Amino acid sequence: MKAYISISFAKRYSLVEEVNSITETLKKLNIEPLIFIDSYKFTPGQEKEMMERAMLSIDSCDLLIAETTDKGIGIGVEA
Repeated sequence: MKAYISISFAKRYSLVEEVNSITETLKKLNIEPLIFIDSYKFTPGQEKEMMERAMLSIDSCDLLIAETTDKGIGIGVEA
């Protein structure tokens, strides 16, 4: 199994402990975590490519975990 973890780019590094806890728990359950913003890098102007890649990545996963303590348009689109 694979889990897509949607998280705010702006808040990613302030949530290190929480994300680590989520990923470690998933791994213990034999679920492979995919943190999109850690796995891919895009430049300004590549929004279309980024969303296409995100949708393909989500489709390849069995579940989606959305970290929603911070308002993020990308999180909403992914969810």
